[in-house]
Amino acid sequence: MDRQKRMKKGFSFGELLIVVAIVALIALAVLMAYQTQVAKAHDATRKEHMKKFRIMFEDYYNDHNCYPTEAQWDACTCGSACFSPYMDQFLCDPVTRQKYYYYPFTNADGEVDTCLGYRLYAKFENKGDPDITMVGCSWVMGCGTDTRSAYNYGITIPGPLTDADFNPNATPTPTGYQYEPGCESATGPWACNIAGTCNSFASEDFSNGRCSYGFTTADCCHASVCPAITWCEW
Repeated sequence: MDRQKRMKKGFSFGELLIVVAIVALIALAVLMAYQTQVAKAHDATRKEHMKKFRIMFEDYYNDHNCYPTEAQWDACTCGSACFSPYMDQFLCDPVTRQKYYYYPFTNADGEVDTCLGYRLYAKFENKGDPDITMVGCSWVMGCGTDTRSAYNYGITIPGPLTDADFNPNATPTPTGYQYEPGCESATGPWACNIAGTCNSFASEDFSNGRCSYGFTTADCCHASVCPAITWCEW
């Protein structure tokens, strides 16, 4: 009889918590799926931009026997007609509104020579896009060990998109323990990030596990006092 009365009154507190948890999990799954689809849509736009730039570059080359100079590229602004009549509006990243990274080829003397070829880089949001590895880049290492490490997709004439000695399957390693600008005067505690540079982090970064150890001085990034345990996740 008591059980029937409780059932008539509705859900118990425990049952209500279970329902709330299920609804939250469903909402989270929907949100993650939505974010993935949005990322794919952004990347599709980036791919379309790359196709248009490829056509623009080839049309430009046919008229000038060289590709655009870095100065020409740097002078362009998003939406401008800087490469008219080859491109009506200069295309930029659909999210950041920043220009794609233009990287002309260099000659045997290490000098930039836009008549030899070009590379144009973009950064995808969807880490599972197969085109990232197809062009020789990776989600972790990007497309190079220099500035190109910030990008994971691109086009090139002639190929390849990455340098011959680049290993897309490598893992980042510290490259020298030097102060990051401002680290000396920043408020501690200090730690070394994954790139091997010194940084000042908030105390909660250590308590929540993002940084495993904090130094009390900015000397943390000297090779002799910066063991792996002090690296942070970024």
